[in-house]
Amino acid sequence: MKFIGRAIFRPLFICLVVVPFFAGCIYFCFLARDRYVSISHVVVRHSSEIQSPQAGGFAALLHGMTSPSREETLYVREFIGSLDMLNALQAELNFRQHYEGRFSDPFFWLPAGAPIEDVLKFYNRVVKAHFDDVTGLLRIEVQAFDSAFAQQVVNSILRRSEIVVNELSQKIARDQMAFAEAELRDARERLDATQRELLEFQSKNNYLDAQASATSRGEVIATLEGELVKERAILKDLLSTLNPAAPQVRQKRSRIGALEQQLIAESKKLLSTPEGGQLNVVASDYKNLKLSAEFALESYKLAVMSVERTRVDSVKKVRSLVVVLKPAVAESAIYPRAAYNLLTLMLGLLMFYAIVRFLIASVKDHQD
Repeated sequence: MKFIGRAIFRPLFICLVVVPFFAGCIYFCFLARDRYVSISHVVVRHSSEIQSPQAGGFAALLHGMTSPSREETLYVREFIGSLDMLNALQAELNFRQHYEGRFSDPFFWLPAGAPIEDVLKFYNRVVKAHFDDVTGLLRIEVQAFDSAFAQQVVNSILRRSEIVVNELSQKIARDQMAFAEAELRDARERLDATQRELLEFQSKNNYLDAQASATSRGEVIATLEGELVKERAILKDLLSTLNPAAPQVRQKRSRIGALEQQLIAESKKLLSTPEGGQLNVVASDYKNLKLSAEFALESYKLAVMSVERTRVDSVKKVRSLVVVLKPAVAESAIYPRAAYNLLTLMLGLLMFYAIVRFLIASVKDHQD
């Protein structure tokens, strides 16, 4: 107590504690203007996350507590503090006029005609958006010298933010649908092209199904080979009992010769040669074209399903701004909180004075 009593009369105490505290008293008691606060809590949700259109803001909060649309909500927070939002408020509410010319409060004084950079800094002092990581809510707070104006600013911010969220949601949906529809068009063009190639191939080679024709021709050759083996066996049996010049033997030889010629002719049609153009080559080309057409058809089906799925997903993921706590007109000013700030200022000055005194004493001890 003796130390404090002596310190009161010391110039250092007067300069470090008394004078700043007196200046603080003058500011908070005579210069500081009352500032009213309007607050709103919002969150961005997908339509699939909201229980029903009739559910209130608090119900939406309870439902979406575990899966907030964090990225979209943070995007809204950045937009609220941007120059675009400031320009929108200026155009709708003449934001600058409310704060300009308040000379009595030097800490909340916006000079008339200040550059836009300074206005934006001042704007971010009186308009604050804080994101809560626990609840996923965005807390919007506006300070103004009039309670009704503070509420108007919050309402305007909410309306403009909702427009931006809707535009963002529609743009994402349009981009997704445009991509899916472009893939569908490409798949359709590929399908039409492969089908045209298949039809042209069929017309050129006079085969409806070259692969089936080749299979049928193979079955004919197999049948001819079977008959040829059978006839040769009969001829061998006849030669064992009859003269080679016998009519039955000559008839059988003639039958075998006809089968061999028919077999050679059918084989030439089926088997490929270096020049190509045989049925097996045509069947192979036809098979490749048919596989390409089937693949194009499956791709087209998948593209159609993708378009429908994208359309359904875009409806499910429509984003909307949910207002959990609506802004209200404040009945009393929250700031500047003179008593709290003066007490805090006094404690801070005393601690600073004690530190300075300790440093001075330490220096004197070292000098001695």
